[in-house]
Amino acid sequence: MSGAAEPAQEENFSVPLLLGDLRSEVFEHKLGCAKRLSMISLAIGPERTRNELLTLISDFFDVEDEVLCVVAEELGNIVPFIGGPQFYKYILTPLEKLCTVEEICVTEKSVASISLMIHQSTEPTLEAHFMDLLNRIQLGEWYTAKVSACALIPFIYKIYPIQRDELIRMFNLHAQDATPMIRQAVAKNLVPLIALFEPPAIVATALPLMKKLAEDELDVVRINVANVIIALMKQLSPDDISNSVIPSMKVLAGDKSWRVRQRVASLMKDICQLCKGDVLCNDAINIIVRLLKDDESEVRVLSIQQLPLAAAIILPVQASGAQQGITTSPAVESLFYKEITPILRNLIHDDIQRVREAAAATVALLSPVYKKEKTVSELIPIAKDVLQNEETPEVRFAFLTKVDQLLSVIESGAVSDLLRQHLEPLATDRQWRIRQSVLLLIPILAKIMPPDFFNTANLLKISLNLLGDSVFAVRESACSNLKELTIIMGEQWAKTVLIPNITKIAAEKNYLYRMTTLFAVQSLSTAFSGEDIESNLLPIINPLVRDNVPNIRFNLARTLRHLADKLSSDVIKTKIQPVLEHLLLDKDKDVKFFAQQALQELNQK
Repeated sequence: MSGAAEPAQEENFSVPLLLGDLRSEVFEHKLGCAKRLSMISLAIGPERTRNELLTLISDFFDVEDEVLCVVAEELGNIVPFIGGPQFYKYILTPLEKLCTVEEICVTEKSVASISLMIHQSTEPTLEAHFMDLLNRIQLGEWYTAKVSACALIPFIYKIYPIQRDELIRMFNLHAQDATPMIRQAVAKNLVPLIALFEPPAIVATALPLMKKLAEDELDVVRINVANVIIALMKQLSPDDISNSVIPSMKVLAGDKSWRVRQRVASLMKDICQLCKGDVLCNDAINIIVRLLKDDESEVRVLSIQQLPLAAAIILPVQASGAQQGITTSPAVESLFYKEITPILRNLIHDDIQRVREAAAATVALLSPVYKKEKTVSELIPIAKDVLQNEETPEVRFAFLTKVDQLLSVIESGAVSDLLRQHLEPLATDRQWRIRQSVLLLIPILAKIMPPDFFNTANLLKISLNLLGDSVFAVRESACSNLKELTIIMGEQWAKTVLIPNITKIAAEKNYLYRMTTLFAVQSLSTAFSGEDIESNLLPIINPLVRDNVPNIRFNLARTLRHLADKLSSDVIKTKIQPVLEHLLLDKDKDVKFFAQQALQELNQK
């Protein structure tokens, strides 16, 4: 469409007609129409968008909340098409109405669209306009209107310095509201406000407000206070942190609501990063200890999972701590080992399996941040306890999946005997995901462990046995495993050790082994040269042309086609095509089909 023709055609668009689907009885039609609002705006131009589309849109608000959410989002997308910031009032009118509806999803999308406009605003005259908008919104009938106002205050605070005292007064007023969801909104939006506060405002407003919210009777409010404390810690000096906010964080770590305690656990890394110096590091360790000993299993699990991140910051063996300006003394390091290690010993015997799984994995994950000496003295005994005394396969396996972290720190001899004892039982576990995960672990061990471990731990035997697993996903992983092992151990190893074993498997009575041999050969071919494929792989599979199972014969045709991509034309003519032509004479129609398909593709090469 040419640029000259566009205006003429734009005049023909009927906005009420374009919005008609918003009145449809079919939900999908209404939703589709809402998603097209920015497209409609672009098509009709800025003037008609202001005078028609945005004037009419409010008449269509009697629709499902899901549709209104899309409308609120699309109104933000229309901003570039209304002609500039001087026309924001046209789009703010419907958004203001949407900010006061009952459904929180709609108000959140509306606030997001308004905040986008505030962010893009370059007109000083609009500051008062946004302030007036805020005053009107908070007078809405539903509590969601005040929630919207709380969310908008940080954005307006940033651009309107003259009204900052009034905005803080307004924010404090909402903190005293009887509706918990409004107090919750205050706690959430205090975080971005703190980042904008000057030091006097932090002391006069943020700290008292944080302490008030921390004492709220409802956990939906208190749960957000931990984030507020983190925001304050980023702005305060170590002394102020120690005196003014860490005590509140300790209280939250022991809160009567497990959800509040879980939120603190999720922020463990942030707490440690912001606790600089011995005194604060000791406080951080005390918080970690309390969370690891929590009565609620969900809190214990999350705390255990966060522990390696926290240890990497607190313990001075990690360069990351130094990069963040965190310096800790030997006394702090000693306290960490003294407090944490006994708890870990207890957690691997926890009554809840998920806790034991998390603890077992964490034992291995901690080894890179522990010193080598401490890994041997503190972690290895726990690891041995897990592998020797834990009856649940999932827990032992949780440790084994992370054992490469442990082996990267210490000599393999310390745990190699235990690995030998436990890999084979896990490879025959009744849960197929554990069997599959053992396969994924084998290449990692092959890289890390000494060569003799591969044979004494029966890693190859495990890989080959699982080629005949009853679950396809396990067989698939076993095939992929052989390729990985070939890359690690080398082609010569594959020729002398692997190929003879696969040749035996190709003659197994169990058809699953014979079938999987074909997939294994396909996987191995990616690590082999054309000459090695010809001399080592083709002799394994070509005899399967006479197999009595049709599925094997037609998969042979597909495998030969796959191998042909790396073979010379002479080899294809002498060793591939004759087999495929033989399969063309097969009685089974599927075998014929795949053989013919393979031949056609080869002829087109």
